[in-house]
Amino acid sequence: MTLRVHTPPAPLTLRQALDAVADRDLVAFLGSATDHRVARCRDGRPTTPDGPCPLDRVFTARLFDAGIDLRWHHDHNGFGEAAILTETDDPPPGWTTEHSTVDSTVDGQYALWGRRFQPVEGHPDWCRAVEGRIGRLDLPHPPPDPAAPAGQDWPSRYLCLTYREYLVTDTYGNLSVLDERLTGITTAAPADGKDR
Repeated sequence: MTLRVHTPPAPLTLRQALDAVADRDLVAFLGSATDHRVARCRDGRPTTPDGPCPLDRVFTARLFDAGIDLRWHHDHNGFGEAAILTETDDPPPGWTTEHSTVDSTVDGQYALWGRRFQPVEGHPDWCRAVEGRIGRLDLPHPPPDPAAPAGQDWPSRYLCLTYREYLVTDTYGNLSVLDERLTGITTAAPADGKDR
C-alpha cells in the first residue's frame, strides 16, 4: 500500500488551501489562540450552527473525510504550510506528490468527549456534546442516542473520531507509525468501562 502526501509548491493562505479541496464535504478542526471549532466545510466554506467560521485568526487547520486529510499550519503573514494525505486521490493542480510505501495499516477510533448528546435545533446533521467540565461542543453528526436506556446512567452509543495509522518497518524489524490520517466521525458502542 502507498500513502500519498500532496504539497503545494509554496506556502499558501488557509483560503487557498480550502479552495484546493472545495469539491469535498469535510469535517474541519480549526484552532486559534483562543478558540477551537469543529465545523463542516462544504464548497471550501467552514460553518457551524452559529454561522460561517472566520479564518483570519486560525493558526492550525485539519480537514478530513474518508479519502483525504488536509493539514494547514500558519507560518507568517497569513501564509502557511499545507499537506494532503491520501491513499488514492490525485493532487490539486500544481501540487507535488511524495509516495511512501507502508507495510500495513491499523484502523481505530478515539472517543469524542461527552456522555450526553443533544440535537442542535434547526440543524439535524449536528449534535451538541454537553459536559460540565467543557461546556458545549457542537459536532457535525446527528446525535448517537437521545437518552440512556432505562436503568442506565450512560448512553449505549457515543461518537468517535475514526483514523487510519500507516505502519512501516525499520532496518531492525521494528514497526513504527509513519503517519495517521483522520477519516471521519461515527457512532460506536462502548467497548470498555460501564457497559460490562
